[in-house]
Amino acid sequence: MGTHKHRALVRSPRLLLFDPAVDGKSFAYVRSDARRSRLMVRARQRHGTGRILFTLKRSAGELWSDALTDSLAYVTVLNPSASNADASIIGVGRKHPKRLRERGPRGGGNHRF
Repeated sequence: MGTHKHRALVRSPRLLLFDPAVDGKSFAYVRSDARRSRLMVRARQRHGTGRILFTLKRSAGELWSDALTDSLAYVTVLNPSASNADASIIGVGRKHPKRLRERGPRGGGNHRF
């Protein structure tokens, strides 16, 4: 049947990574932690976390499902409340997104960050 390798596109022991959307050589996914949800995009043949397309704080809602086209990435924003379940779909351009850089420790010192 061929020699195709099966491997995880991205993985993390601490974060929630879900709903990958593949379009050609790139894919988008939602990355969530305790403080925020992020819509990320990355090339399939690359390593690392990728680039941030959209960020949302937990208090403002949660990113859920996503879809990917050549020029846009779409994501569903859930804003549940006690009275109703509100959801909206946002389209985000794929050009000039920010790279995710983990911050170094605050304060002085000789850190390589």
